[in-house]
Amino acid sequence: MFVQRHTVTTGDGWSLELQRGLRPGRPIGRPVLFVPGFGMNSFIFRYHPRGGSFMEWLLDAGLDPWSVDLRGQTSSRSDTRKHADVTLEEHANADLPAIFDFISGETGHERVHAIGCSLGGALLYAYAGMFSDHRIDRLVTMGTPLRWVETSPLISAFAAISPAIRAPMKGSRRAAKLALPIATRLAPEALMIYLNPSLTFTTPVSQLVRTVEDPQPGISRQLGQWIKNKDLQLGDLNVTESLKSFTRPLLVVAGNGDRICPSGSALIAAKLAGGPTSSMLIGSRHEQVAHADLFIADIAPERIYRPISGWLTDAEPHSDR
Repeated sequence: MFVQRHTVTTGDGWSLELQRGLRPGRPIGRPVLFVPGFGMNSFIFRYHPRGGSFMEWLLDAGLDPWSVDLRGQTSSRSDTRKHADVTLEEHANADLPAIFDFISGETGHERVHAIGCSLGGALLYAYAGMFSDHRIDRLVTMGTPLRWVETSPLISAFAAISPAIRAPMKGSRRAAKLALPIATRLAPEALMIYLNPSLTFTTPVSQLVRTVEDPQPGISRQLGQWIKNKDLQLGDLNVTESLKSFTRPLLVVAGNGDRICPSGSALIAAKLAGGPTSSMLIGSRHEQVAHADLFIADIAPERIYRPISGWLTDAEPHSDR
C-alpha cells in the first residue's frame, strides 16, 4: 500500500491532512473514512505491530480507505489558531463537513462509509445530528462512548480533575516511549488502562508511540463535563437524543475489558439509533480486550478488521463471544 496525501481547508482556515491508501492496479471501491479519537492520530489505521494494517484490510476487501488528522492533531495546521484552543463543536461542525465534501467530490460518491474510533465515533454521531444532509453511508464506531451508563475508576477520576486542566500536555509521545517498555516488563496490569500486552505486541516502541497525540486542554474539559452529564451536549445538540434520528446502518464495536470506554457506554448506541443496527462485543472470560486492542491487537485482523470489512460490503457481523 502507498499513501496519497491531500490537504482540506476548512471554512475557518485550518489545513487538515487526508491520507488515502492505494495499491497500483487495484480498482478503487466505495470510500471509507477513518476518524481517530482523543490522544491518537491517523497513523493507528496504517499500522499494525505484526500484520496488515486496518487500511490494508479495507483495500483487500475492495474498499477505498481514507484517514484524517482533525484540527489539533499531528499534521493539522492553522496560521491564526493554537491547537490548544480547539473544541469538539469545531471538529463536528467544521472539520467533518469539509472532509466528507472533499472525499465525495474526489471519488464521485455522494455518501461515504465512516469508521470512528473512540472519540472519533462520537464526533461522527454529532456530525450526523448537526446536519440532516450528512454524507455518512454506513457507520462503524469502535470503543466509542455515547451515554456514560458505565464508567471505570480511571474515567471517573479524569472527570473530577478535568476542570483544572488548562495548560497543554506536551511530551506524551516521549513519555510513552520511556514508560511502555518498563510497564510491559514490571507492571503489565497497569497497561490494561489502554492495552492488554498479552494481546497487543508492544515493540518496536518507536512505531507504537507514533499513534499517540498530546491531549488538548479544552477538549479534556469538555470530555470531563460529558462524563459528569452522561450525555454529550454540543450547543443545543444532545448527541444521544439526536442519534434516534440517525437512520443509516450502524455497527457498534466494543471491548469487554475496555477501561476507557466500558462496553455498556458504547453498546447503548445500538439500542438508541433510529436505523438498522448491529453490535460486536470482542473478548471472552479469559481474554480481556482493552481500548487500543480493538485497533492493533494480534486478534484484530481476523476478529475485527475482517467482519467490519464484510459488513461494509454487506455481510452481517457476529458478536465475538
